Amino acid sequence: MEPRGPFTSFLDVYEYLSSDLIECLECGRRFHLLNPHLRKAHGMTCDEYRELYNLPVTAPLAGRLFRQKQSDKMRYLISIGVVTHDHLASASLKSKSAIHRKRRDYDLAEQAQRLISYRRKYGWDKVKNK
Repeated sequence: MEPRGPFTSFLDVYEYLSSDLIECLECGRRFHLLNPHLRKAHGMTCDEYRELYNLPVTAPLAGRLFRQKQSDKMRYLISIGVVTHDHLASASLKSKSAIHRKRRDYDLAEQAQRLISYRRKYGWDKVKNK
């Protein structure tokens, strides 16, 4: 398999992340969870991989089945009281002071398109700033 270049649209990223297993774009093999493979086989971090292939920083590097299984597991743990949300107050403070990474070009382009459509839909483009 020939390596795929960097992603250029949100739709391409969505298609890539929607399969049951996630494909390593370096070697073409498929995995439930990509993190250990990247570290062991290619000697790269998840951040380096995302940067190389222009993936959003929030893109999960796991197949859809793995993500669903983990989601079900967390819902169960929350329902029986093992996991609580007591830590959220301090987590939100840490998040506000954290360094945020830049957004991808296609994320910004999609946001700009959405803003244009909202302006047209709600008549915001006719409002003049005073």
